[in-house]
Amino acid sequence: ALQALAYLTVMGKSGLKQVAELCLQKAHYARMTLGSVPGAELVFDGPHFNEFVLRLRKPVLDLFRRLGHSFEPGIRLNRWYPELADCLLVAVTEVNRKQDIDNYALRLRDWLND
Repeated sequence: ALQALAYLTVMGKSGLKQVAELCLQKAHYARMTLGSVPGAELVFDGPHFNEFVLRLRKPVLDLFRRLGHSFEPGIRLNRWYPELADCLLVAVTEVNRKQDIDNYALRLRDWLND
C-alpha cells in the first residue's frame, strides 16, 4: 500500500492519466498485432482497456513449456473458465515496448507454425 501511495504521489493526476493512455494505446497495438498471427484468434470484440483474450489453435500449456520462464505470454484461463482452455488473457502495461510486442508476435507465429 505504501509503495502504491508513493507511486501515485510521484505520478500525480496528469501523470496517471498519461500512463493510462499509454497502456490503452499499447494494448490496442498488441491486440491488433497478436490477433493477426495465423493460428491466433481474438475471442471478444467488445471494448477493452489493457487486457484481451486470445484463442490459440495449439494447446496453451505447450506455449508455456516452449517459452519457459523467460517470457510471460499471458494467463491461462482454464482454471477459472474451462470453456476457454485454449485461451490466454494477455495484459499490456506501460512497461511493454513496441519491440516486446513485435517479438511476442514473432515467437507466437513461430510456435504456431511448428
